[in-house]
Formats: sequence, C-alpha cells, structure tokens
Amino acid sequence: MKNFIKEIGNNNLWLSIYLVILLVNLFLTMLFSLPQNDLRGGIDIVTRTATAVLGGYFLSQNFIKKSQNF
Repeated sequence: MKNFIKEIGNNNLWLSIYLVILLVNLFLTMLFSLPQNDLRGGIDIVTRTATAVLGGYFLSQNFIKKSQNF
C-alpha cells in the first residue's frame, strides 16, 4: 500500500479521495432529490461540475507515473 501511495503522489491521492466524496454526494442527491424551490440547487450544479472536472483530470493524465532512473 505504501508503494502505491508513493507511486501516485500526494496530490493525486487527495484528489482521488475528494473525487470519491463528490461521487458519493452525487449519488445520494440523485436518490434523494431536492424540492423544486430549494435554494441549494445551485450548490448541486457546482458539485456536478467539480465531479466532471476531476473525472476528466484523471482520464487525461497518466495516473501512475513510472519513476525514471538516471
């Protein structure tokens, strides 16, 4: 496990944890939707956008980078 954390890096580890939290939040808001007149609907849009941005980040980048020996 330590080797895996060392390979992906500290930043990607915390971004992965944040992505999992956003995905759980997104799933729960899909199951238990807000009423039409609720003011928290704008926050839901921001949450979905942040989830899409982080998902695109992990799809576009090499998630595990091989270390090069010089």
